[in-house]
Amino acid sequence: TLFTGYFTFELILASLVAVHYSGRIPAVSGLALVWVALKPNYILPIGLLVLSRGHWRSLCIGAAVSIAFAVASFAWILPAGGIAELIADIKQTQEIHRLDEIERPANNWTRVDLLAVIAKWLGSDPSESVYLATMLLLIAPVAGVIAYRRRRLKIEHRGSEKESSADALDASREDSAVGMEGSLILLTSLICVYHQVYDSLLMIGAIAALCVFPNKAWRGLKWGCQVTLVACMAFPSLNYLSSQKLLEALAIEGIAFQIVTSLNAIALLIAWAILLLAVANNPSDSEP
Repeated sequence: TLFTGYFTFELILASLVAVHYSGRIPAVSGLALVWVALKPNYILPIGLLVLSRGHWRSLCIGAAVSIAFAVASFAWILPAGGIAELIADIKQTQEIHRLDEIERPANNWTRVDLLAVIAKWLGSDPSESVYLATMLLLIAPVAGVIAYRRRRLKIEHRGSEKESSADALDASREDSAVGMEGSLILLTSLICVYHQVYDSLLMIGAIAALCVFPNKAWRGLKWGCQVTLVACMAFPSLNYLSSQKLLEALAIEGIAFQIVTSLNAIALLIAWAILLLAVANNPSDSEP
């Protein structure tokens, strides 16, 4: 995909690594975050939620390396045109993107973020500030649940006679990218800000964990919740009805178009609500 200019697969792998190792090996997570930072809609939610875990080391490493690369890049680019020309080019690119009729939420069939669905039904084109506010609004409860859960786990851990060090918490499956908490971080990043249907591959790890090798926390969910989670997280990748070819072949227009192209985001929102409640009610993802 790098040849054609798309690197979604690499971004997804880096996101999984960043979340998986944020507490275990901060250096590995930090380097993965450098790659994740190539797209703001990936790094902003994932970075904030990694921070809510208390894993500031991985974020600092990622930020330091990213800044170093940015400085080196600017030092190479700026002599050719200057900062003003660079900013003008960025603004022009954003404006072209905004004016593209296919990119408008009302006409788009590939978006899976919540704001895109709301804008589709309202017939509006949200500004960058609205996107940012929506992202923060959806991240806030997740960050709160994770931070509270982490604090409770550390308190319980200190009172345990079986464990001698709080560091053991970060070495457990609690930090796994396919555990409940890691899956919630990735799912939140999908629905809270601009994302396309192919980005839903972020959830392939959680789907595999639920179907093939669920840990204690996943098994603790009711069977109906497990099935609903798998179905909703997998739905966007399997919903070929919301594709340009079928939409045109079946002449799906008007209200039918709005319904069909909203289903992916609605499915992910249902999974997000279930997972948020599950994480809030489960003290740990780790095996006994």
